[in-house]
Amino acid sequence: MADFFVIAIAADTDGDAEWLIVGSDGARKSDVGRGTLTAASAAAAALPVIVLVPAADVVTAVVDLPVKSGPKLRAAIPFALEELFASDIEEGKKVAFDRKKGNCLACHMIAGGELPGNIGPPLIAILWPPSDGTIT
Repeated sequence: MADFFVIAIAADTDGDAEWLIVGSDGARKSDVGRGTLTAASAAAAALPVIVLVPAADVVTAVVDLPVKSGPKLRAAIPFALEELFASDIEEGKKVAFDRKKGNCLACHMIAGGELPGNIGPPLIAILWPPSDGTIT
């Protein structure tokens, strides 16, 4: 049975999270950890990760894709989403690419960004403005 690293991000925190390891049967296998997402990443090791986020911070969308499966589908998704959020993405990229403002490129790969980092996951869509008015 596989274990999973579960991270819960609260809506009212400054990027802090809680995490624990659970088995595939849902049984707790560790104590609850608390701290930054960087600390959570270090604690996750090589376990598969499940991230729980507040529903208010999630955007759902339905898009028509020209392909139905495989690598071509994964490649088409960012472009389909960009069509839905194009104006938001362009404003978000301005902040994300500015090393004195968002500085997202320090850790993330973003389409069109120069000298991206590889610590964080690639960002395929940046929503602007953030729902709480802050950039983290």
